[in-house]
Amino acid sequence: MQHHPQPKPEHGGGEEKSTNRHVYIEPGAQIDFVKNLREKYDAAQRDDQTHKANQLFWTKVAAGLVLLAAGFSGWQGYLTRQLALTARQTLAADQRPWARIHWATPPQFEISSVRTAQTMGVSNVGRSPMLNLWMHGAITKLENGTQPSFDFKHETTGIRGVIFPDDPMTSFPVVDSGVNEAEMEKINKGDIVVLTYGWLRYDDVLGNTYWQQFCNWPDIASVSPMRQSVTHKMCVEYTRFGTQKH
Repeated sequence: MQHHPQPKPEHGGGEEKSTNRHVYIEPGAQIDFVKNLREKYDAAQRDDQTHKANQLFWTKVAAGLVLLAAGFSGWQGYLTRQLALTARQTLAADQRPWARIHWATPPQFEISSVRTAQTMGVSNVGRSPMLNLWMHGAITKLENGTQPSFDFKHETTGIRGVIFPDDPMTSFPVVDSGVNEAEMEKINKGDIVVLTYGWLRYDDVLGNTYWQQFCNWPDIASVSPMRQSVTHKMCVEYTRFGTQKH
């Protein structure tokens, strides 16, 4: 009796089960793990943006405070300088020296002489010493009604180092060329006006410099005040004073 070998079952037969698994995701569905990662990422981004926004805000606040502090400091410095300047100006105005012009003698007319002379004076009527006084004076004769030029063609200069408030008047002689008889007659009639004018400059102890201009004419008994003209008006307008800026 012959044994016939049984045929071997072919691979892939129905009795063997496959171990492969296939997962199918329906359209529109999400995996929870990926969703959680996305939410955590979005939250971290929002926190980072919030942190950066807060950091930028406080940086701006700090910068604004620095600017305010700088502005306040600058304004305080400006006010301090202004107060110091005001105090200095007040002190200078209250304690400054003041020059007073004295017409010590009327013009002395010397007929057929080489000069016409007048003695002027300066005194200090202020509250502090007057320093480095310079004075320039001149006498001029011109027809009544003409405009004086104040050109100092024949000036006299006087210098004094210091004049205290209690010092006596400091005299300055002012001279010009003499007059002839015809000119003297016109002076007595008011046809010729004799003007004495000048300017002076002086300092105070704080280093401020002051200047003053002056002009005057003598009273002639025979001349009516009604004869005054533009010549006299311009003499009055020439008189002024001020402070020289350094």
